[in-house]
Amino acid sequence: MGSNMAVTDQFETFGSSSTLSIVLIGPDEMRRRSAARALAGPQAGYIQELDLYPKLDEVPRIVEKNFDVVVIDLDDKQEYALELVEAFCATGSATVMVYSTQMDSELMLRCMRAGAREFLHHPFSGSTMAEALVRALVRRPAARVAPVQASEGKLLVFIGAKGGSGVTTLASNFAVSLGRESNKKTLLIDLDLPLGDAALGLGITAEYSTLNALESSSRLDANFLSRLLAKHSSGISVLAAPGKLTQVQPAKPYNWVRVRLLGGRSLFWGRQSFRLSDYEFQSKDHDGFGENWPIRLKDLAPYYSQVEEIFQVVGHHDGLPQYPDGNFIEDDSPWSGSMQRFVNSGKKFGVPVCKPRSARGRNGLASSINLLLPDAVATGRLSTVQNAVVRELTVDKNTGLVDGASFVDRHSLREMHVKARIVIVAAGCLESTRLLLNSGIANSSGVLGHYLQDQIYGCGIACSVPEARDGKATKGLMGGGALIPRFRNLDTKAKNFIGGYSFSVSSNPGAIDPDYFATYGADLKAKLDSYYGSGFSMTTMASVQGHYKNKVTIDKSVVDAWGVPALHIDTEYGENEKNMIQDAVDTVTAVAEDAGFDVLVKNYEPNPPGWSIHEQGTCRMGDDPKKSVLNKWNQSHDIKNLFVVDASCFVSGGWQNPTMTMLALAMRSAEYLSDEMKKGNI
Repeated sequence: MGSNMAVTDQFETFGSSSTLSIVLIGPDEMRRRSAARALAGPQAGYIQELDLYPKLDEVPRIVEKNFDVVVIDLDDKQEYALELVEAFCATGSATVMVYSTQMDSELMLRCMRAGAREFLHHPFSGSTMAEALVRALVRRPAARVAPVQASEGKLLVFIGAKGGSGVTTLASNFAVSLGRESNKKTLLIDLDLPLGDAALGLGITAEYSTLNALESSSRLDANFLSRLLAKHSSGISVLAAPGKLTQVQPAKPYNWVRVRLLGGRSLFWGRQSFRLSDYEFQSKDHDGFGENWPIRLKDLAPYYSQVEEIFQVVGHHDGLPQYPDGNFIEDDSPWSGSMQRFVNSGKKFGVPVCKPRSARGRNGLASSINLLLPDAVATGRLSTVQNAVVRELTVDKNTGLVDGASFVDRHSLREMHVKARIVIVAAGCLESTRLLLNSGIANSSGVLGHYLQDQIYGCGIACSVPEARDGKATKGLMGGGALIPRFRNLDTKAKNFIGGYSFSVSSNPGAIDPDYFATYGADLKAKLDSYYGSGFSMTTMASVQGHYKNKVTIDKSVVDAWGVPALHIDTEYGENEKNMIQDAVDTVTAVAEDAGFDVLVKNYEPNPPGWSIHEQGTCRMGDDPKKSVLNKWNQSHDIKNLFVVDASCFVSGGWQNPTMTMLALAMRSAEYLSDEMKKGNI
């Protein structure tokens, strides 16, 4: 092409199709032609080469030509090429890829911060470029659209962590409940923040295009992430973000896990699916500590049943009030021999050993992206803003109501705002609380950020079934799992703790953990061979009491990469939790020994707070506005058009995984909100 032409005169205009239109920018002809050859394939519908860098003011005219992918050579004028990367990324209209002969981590990071989605090394190896194009095709918008615009009163904004359980349950049910004929639109702002420290940026710009990418995958289990990267690489970011997002007291460690991708933590959860009981909902009445919830099990039961149906929960009906039955696919499988011995011994100690309850999901996946979002997307009233870091909620000074959200594009750092009639926050307990604290709202009670709690993980015992050692296990002796629900502090009271604990129980016909043996070398190998297939273990899930002193606050002197003040976490386990763990480990040790198992390891030391990834309580609900942030509908006492629907609303936590409760609460809140909007009350 003649370099004397104006850059934008060299382009044709392209429409959307099943392939990609690509502009390749690079003064070095050899590298450019190499890139063009690598790009050629079924995904590349049209490739246009440009043998000089355009001027920055020509970028908008290039973007107008509807190119799907812009590929830029970094090596001729590196600093200017980086400016071009940032300029193209700022338009948000095309996927930007870069390539270089240098494998420099700092250069990669600069490109990713500028907004590039792919950093490719030249010379290209194998199918590197083709795979990058597949990722670009998956995340391409179905059509070019202008930035989100909505008239006030027509838009409902959900703020969540990449479509996690709480926000997507509420969004899905709300969108469907209004009916397809409604002109209300729904916007889900998700927090697509980086996950790892690699310099590869993979994201999506289409509305839930990950759903399409997953259609060809028959099963996505705990290893789905690596397989998704290998097959589709859609909807995932693995670029490290600079700056601190949280602070923890050095003497008080806290494990805060955040998943910044479509589906949120519903993609990674262990699928344990329990209802809370009235021992938790009425914990003040039963234990004499804390506050009761403003609802009871009977209020939430219909919503639990709906969620259990959606998530296809498998379980056995045991008739225990502390382990409420639900809408299950019945588990009538027989116990293995070792598990039956443990069940029989448990009865002697008053320890119930039950079948576990878990979400089977559909097609191998039990997540919001396949069970909740499709219905919402199908209404045509749900839109998303990707790569959005929400800074604060804004308030109308005349009405005192929230009127929208201010957010930052994580690539371009462009500040943006979206107006809304109603705002629902479901970014996860700690991130939601951080947002409200940074916004300076919804805290007339003074309890926002207090009463942080989770569950104790990590304690338990590991055993060996003697009859299964040295390869002598008979058929049916080993295998299977069980759940010991809470059994302490029900009809009688423990002497030195309140609340309760449970155990996950596993009979393992496979390899045993070498950490169980205080030896090494040939002796360790001999023990591992001998003990293979004989493992039997129990791990604790214990309740934590919500104390006012366990809290999160904002430290404005520390900000993250986008200038948002960080969260300061100050929490620790107390004597009640320590005493509970002592009782838990001692009790299951006695049961295991009675069953004839050899106890190899006993662990009384819990993992640090947060390890369960079940943080709760910092935006609690209640009937008294002086003691709580939300009412029984997850609605702010202070601001009637503000709702918070994640586990931050919990008043007390039990031993149970909170997922089913979060989902049921969100569904219940969605139904209430829909009714109130139809009545004109909100």
